[in-house]
Amino acid sequence: MWNIERYKDILEELFTKDYLYRSEYDEWYRLKEYQKEIEEYIQNTFGYTLSVSNDVISLNKYSIIGDKSKGIKGFGDLDEYIMLPLVLNYLEDKYDMETLLISEIAEHIINNFPEKRDWENRRVSSKLVRVLKYCQEKNFIYKLDGSEDDYEKEQEEVLYENTGISKHFMETLPYDLEGFDIHSAREYNIKELEKVQILRRGLLENFVITKEYPYFNSLLEYRDEIEDSFEELFGMRLIIFDELAYLLRSDESVKVSKNFPSPRSNLERIGLKFFKFLDKDEYQSEEVLNKFLEYKDIYKPTFTKGNLNKKEENLLNEILELGMELNIIKSDEGSLKLSKYIDHFTIDILDEGEENE
Repeated sequence: MWNIERYKDILEELFTKDYLYRSEYDEWYRLKEYQKEIEEYIQNTFGYTLSVSNDVISLNKYSIIGDKSKGIKGFGDLDEYIMLPLVLNYLEDKYDMETLLISEIAEHIINNFPEKRDWENRRVSSKLVRVLKYCQEKNFIYKLDGSEDDYEKEQEEVLYENTGISKHFMETLPYDLEGFDIHSAREYNIKELEKVQILRRGLLENFVITKEYPYFNSLLEYRDEIEDSFEELFGMRLIIFDELAYLLRSDESVKVSKNFPSPRSNLERIGLKFFKFLDKDEYQSEEVLNKFLEYKDIYKPTFTKGNLNKKEENLLNEILELGMELNIIKSDEGSLKLSKYIDHFTIDILDEGEENE
């Protein structure tokens, strides 16, 4: 059995960061010391693998639910997803620390785009800027001089430096295991596929798993093992009811999976409080707004200044979108239906006046 207490902090870093770099990670040699045991633990528990080179180590995290709405935050359409590998391809031909001009990258995009386009400069610029900001976020490039906003408006140059890290991203592009059958799982040496799927779903989206989730019965079957895994590794407690299950995080220092409601998210906290404030199972749209105005008048001190300054209709729409995302409510032709899930959640609201001071 694994003694994960020796490298629990390393596991958290692997789960929360895209890459660990030898030059930047203080625990690199300790990671290398326990590498084999860490690899075995991750493979047997989550079915994940490590990608290891002399200078970079990353965890190959696979998507769980085949949700086409999920993608790279900030990307607006398919063109940007096409541009990303073109930019990475461009970086592959450059030396580490070689300087790059944004105009040269744009020229490479235009010349190699798979479809013939009559590109306008502004159209190229806005999409390329989003891709290059993503590349900076992932440390593929560093910006040395200039502003993307100025480039987008006035075609002013921006100077970057290639880090050489892009090749590791290309080597570890994630793939989706949702469509795998048991035979495919055996080929990849993933045992107890359904349990692994539940662990991954819980890790990435720990708020709620409902009866509609394909592996809900397996969750009940493997309950003890799954409870032990999350308690041991992340200090999370598994809460299971007849129709849903979710993870409750007791240690706020754990960064791997988000807790609901987040103590830092005023929207989540006032949203949950609002849903518990509703006293009927179904409302019409106008009724919901009136009820929200009533709620806001009573609990106004619990709103942050930012949320207080929003138009009530806009803030309510944000809360309703959150409720639908979390399966607390369902919207059907101008009506709102409240699920029973809300009954299972409690929240400690700050004392009156403390929130928006």
